[in-house]
Amino acid sequence: MAMLKIVKGDKHLLIPAGAYKKQYAPVGWELEGASKAKESTKEIAKPVEMVAEESEEKVVDEWDAAEEEVEQEKEKTVDEMSFKELQAKAKELKVDVRSLKTVGDYRAAIRDAIK
Repeated sequence: MAMLKIVKGDKHLLIPAGAYKKQYAPVGWELEGASKAKESTKEIAKPVEMVAEESEEKVVDEWDAAEEEVEQEKEKTVDEMSFKELQAKAKELKVDVRSLKTVGDYRAAIRDAIK
C-alpha cells in the first residue's frame, strides 16, 4: 500500500496516499519535505515505501493459519454444542424434532442423522 508522510505543525503522520487529498489536505496537513509554494492539493508526492519486518508472504501465511483455526473452532463436536446449536444442527440435517425434549435426545438424533 502506498503511504505518504504528512506534517501539520509539530505533528507527523504516515497515511495511505488516497486519504491525503480528501481528508488531510483540506484541513491544513502538508506533505513532509514539500515547500509551501509548490504544495497544492491536486499534487501528491511520490508514495513512501513501507518497510515491513516480515515479508508479505509470511503475513499472508499467518492470516491463512488464523482462518483455519477459526474454521476448526466453528466445527464443534455434538458433545460441545449448546442446546441452541443442537437445535440449529438438527434443523440443518432435517431431523424430526417433534419428539425431542432434552439435550441428550438432540445429540442422539444428530449422531444418527450423521451416520
